[in-house]
Amino acid sequence: MSGSPVLIAELCQNHQGNRDVLRDMVQAAADAGADYAKIQALYSADLTHRDRFERPLIDATGKPLTLLRPRDAELARLSQLDLTPDDEALFVEICAEAGIKPLVTVFTRTTVSRLAGLGFPAVKIASYDCASYPLLRDVAANWPEIILSTGGMFRSEIIRAVGELTGTALTLLHCVTLYPTPLDQVNLARIEWLKGLAPRAGLSDHTLVTRDGLWASKAALALGADTIERHFTILPAERTKDGPVSITPDDLAELRRFGALSIDDRRAELAQDRPDWTSWIGVPDAEPGREEMMNRDYYAGRVASWVNGRPIFNWEDVALEVYQSYSNIAEAITSADGARPAKPDGPVQLRQGYLMPGYEMLGDEELDLIREVFARGAVLLRHGFDARRRGLYMVRDFESEFARRVGAPYSLATASATAGIKIALRALGVRPGDEVITQAFTFIATVEGIIEAGARPVIAEVDATLNMDPERLEEAITSRTKAIIPVHMLGVPADMPRIMRVADNAGVPVIEDAAQALGAKVDGREVGTWGLCGVHSFDYNKTITVGEGGMLVSSDGDFVERALRYHDHGHVNDPTLPRGEDAWDGLGFNYRMSEVTAAIGLAQLRKLDHIIAANHRNFRYLSERLVDTVPADIRPVPERSEPLNDCLTLQFETPSQVAPVTAAMAAAGVAAKNVPNALRWHFARYWSHILSPFGMGDVALDKLTAQSRYYLDRSVAIPIQVRQSEAVLDEIAKAVQDACAVEVS
Repeated sequence: MSGSPVLIAELCQNHQGNRDVLRDMVQAAADAGADYAKIQALYSADLTHRDRFERPLIDATGKPLTLLRPRDAELARLSQLDLTPDDEALFVEICAEAGIKPLVTVFTRTTVSRLAGLGFPAVKIASYDCASYPLLRDVAANWPEIILSTGGMFRSEIIRAVGELTGTALTLLHCVTLYPTPLDQVNLARIEWLKGLAPRAGLSDHTLVTRDGLWASKAALALGADTIERHFTILPAERTKDGPVSITPDDLAELRRFGALSIDDRRAELAQDRPDWTSWIGVPDAEPGREEMMNRDYYAGRVASWVNGRPIFNWEDVALEVYQSYSNIAEAITSADGARPAKPDGPVQLRQGYLMPGYEMLGDEELDLIREVFARGAVLLRHGFDARRRGLYMVRDFESEFARRVGAPYSLATASATAGIKIALRALGVRPGDEVITQAFTFIATVEGIIEAGARPVIAEVDATLNMDPERLEEAITSRTKAIIPVHMLGVPADMPRIMRVADNAGVPVIEDAAQALGAKVDGREVGTWGLCGVHSFDYNKTITVGEGGMLVSSDGDFVERALRYHDHGHVNDPTLPRGEDAWDGLGFNYRMSEVTAAIGLAQLRKLDHIIAANHRNFRYLSERLVDTVPADIRPVPERSEPLNDCLTLQFETPSQVAPVTAAMAAAGVAAKNVPNALRWHFARYWSHILSPFGMGDVALDKLTAQSRYYLDRSVAIPIQVRQSEAVLDEIAKAVQDACAVEVS
């Protein structure tokens, strides 16, 4: 015999706001054998107005990205169903009289402590808040028993949610957020995966009762589900919004009877009544599709806690730091059909290309500053229109705030870091025939910038730090060397004191490519501030992001003035003249940043300290679990340096150890970062297509990059992200350890 399952009668809003109906429903649920009767703490006063639900967003193919659910219509409906605090207190009393446990779904953070004080022994968190980690922490601090629905969530989010709720008596409910859910999409196999994460797991069933009866619930019980949640009503189905997916007292009694059987007997009975029931099992690793993501988008933003007239959503912490943003959800909607999850017994999936922190932190702060641009004249160009823009200069503000943050006197916002490299070289006066030295391990953009500026690229080797080898740099300098571009790769600073000594002795200026290392330091000094200038990147996969953009910083005002003119068509930008009458100063091009882009950058920059702190914390946690447990060393860093720690790079003794380990990691859903996965775009050995005009074909590149290949072929970079919980990091550590064990065996 299996243990009798927990049955939850979800009253939802089927009570229609009527106390007498509510009392009768509770008694009927108790009489039919339910363990819990549940209400929702959802109030019309908490509704928000969001344009995306008034006028749905449409993608390039004409498909909707958001639901059409106007606030006024929702307000009219919900205002008829509101329960007051007195009603909720009465509900607890009614349940006690009926001999059934009261349960409540909490929808806003500001109601948590009040609801906990009413005597609810357990709390339910709806699917759409599974990734609302601040709400989870609030709930965990107030209730020992929590039931969490997981519909519309990616596996990585569920794993983190479980980590946030450590120490509670947790039940996870599988749920497909389609209303109603077709039987062939209930995907019951997910329940078994959930049982590996929590003591109890079950199904929140939203199938259509008139068409599919109790079959999905019974199939879940036949698969060993511990808990079943069903909408419940004593009214005709047509009388309530949730009526079509709501079961009756007789249905509930039937589930109680079926749940009292052993699992073998459940399966035998189900096989006799519905021989096709196993076809609904599905696969455990299916991730949410487009429609589910649209539902999630709506419900995650439908209500909020209102504080001083501002809506605070459940995914925002008290400092208004966004943990789950609408931009991320919208992106997930557009790509949901192609999502590929981790294996059922594997860790969180780290998708290639989503490997640095900035995109994790996009949210309403960015939207608020964009709205400010439009509210104050909608001037999108950084220059001119002074009267119309009413004193708002986002690009200038971004440049100023960024310069202060990194400790540089001057800064220049650019269209990209790639453009920044070219701008710096042109401002330096690089001409055809000049040589510019960079390193073998970098993104291809560094070399592209050198070529675009008209110079000849010279490739220097990297050492065990995977950054420029100062000794090999010295060997590469000639009388034609015009600049040196060390690159701070994968968040680790190059050995700037040694590189600067070599450069200064040769009288050659240094341009730092700091695209991958914003926040890293050497001797307490930010990368990008050691040489003549530094170039930072804000593309979608960088420490902070604006989508596409960059920043050049320097302590040389004349140099920055030349860079400013070149990046703006040669404009002198004489403040005494209208822009159309301005003079020019030689050749230029358009590499400007827009006001909207800078608005995003300002909001992101204000989150940088949080991002860096989270990187350091998660790096320490993961490294402690890998040191001495895998046959590899952690990548060395230069003395007195403070890496960004956005990845942890393992270096093995032989190249033959890497391929089996990365293959096993990939099978477990752990993606390597650039090394070795995207090495073709980050290693000069593969770039004969652009370097052969400079005498560097495949054979020459083999020789020029032999030392670099020695270190790169032995390296595996594991990404570190801001929102990784300890549970997720434990999963990653185990995957790496298991992968190494497979290789060793």
